[in-house]
Amino acid sequence: MNMEHLNIADLQRVRSGAASAEETAAVGRHVAECGRCEALAGEVLAIRDSVAAFEAAFHWDEDGDEGAPDKVPEPRPLRPLVLWSGAAAAAIAAVVFLAPRTTEPEPPPRRAAAPVHRAAPPPDDPAPPVVRTRPAEWDALVSEVRRTRVLPFPAEIRELAANDSFRGDDTPDATTQAVWPAATAVEEAQPELRWPAMDDARCIVSISSGGEEIARSEALASARWRVPVPLRRGRTYRWQVSVERGEESFVLPAPPAPPAIFRVISTREQDQLARARTEAGGDHLLLGLLYARLGMVSDARRELSAYGRATADPLAQRLLQQLP
Repeated sequence: MNMEHLNIADLQRVRSGAASAEETAAVGRHVAECGRCEALAGEVLAIRDSVAAFEAAFHWDEDGDEGAPDKVPEPRPLRPLVLWSGAAAAAIAAVVFLAPRTTEPEPPPRRAAAPVHRAAPPPDDPAPPVVRTRPAEWDALVSEVRRTRVLPFPAEIRELAANDSFRGDDTPDATTQAVWPAATAVEEAQPELRWPAMDDARCIVSISSGGEEIARSEALASARWRVPVPLRRGRTYRWQVSVERGEESFVLPAPPAPPAIFRVISTREQDQLARARTEAGGDHLLLGLLYARLGMVSDARRELSAYGRATADPLAQRLLQQLP
């Protein structure tokens, strides 16, 4: 090894660990004394490799004494670097701390990508409930009734209480027998038809519309029968009960009871009622007027009676008297 000046081969031997302990120590002393070689060592010897090379050359033996360079034991886990001569200390300091670092060129600045507009994520909190505005038509209906004190009720439903041959004959046993539904509108498409119970009676119910029979029951001992098929909405239906009791036979209803004629409200009317029950369920006056306007007698009576009990408003009783 030419020690006038170090060459790249000398430094690479140290870097790869091929140099002996004496050569490594000599390189360290020369680097500490020669500025030219110090600069060359900074370029050739990486800091990590330099430290590893010197640690392999200089170590403590098991007794704590300095190990001689020509008595390097078998490889073992490295211990902290302990320098055994001032020259070696200067060499290591020159290689590890004083040698200039080789820096990699900085990459060219990256072009900023165009911003991507993404939809904002939904908020953690749920959306506030939708507040519906009460239809102005409801308030207008209530105001009109308060002003006129007249119950809105369809004329065609009132006309159902007129004489009707379908009610049967005026017999002593049938005059006081009322049936339901009669002279009213209903919401159910398959309503339950009811009439007063009679002992030892055999009853057959028939229902028709426009002169066409829709359904007929079997002989019944009970006093109620649910229509077995859905009725068309917005249409009017007639029904009667043929009663046989002993040797008697008659038809219900009979005068002066109202005829057994009813109307099934339309789908649109049903939707309006459903909304009113949801949004104004506690407004008995409004609900009573809406039921009355559709001709639903029993429902209107129930809501107007509840309004009168809750408010003691004399208007309630006046409107109830106008129901058929």
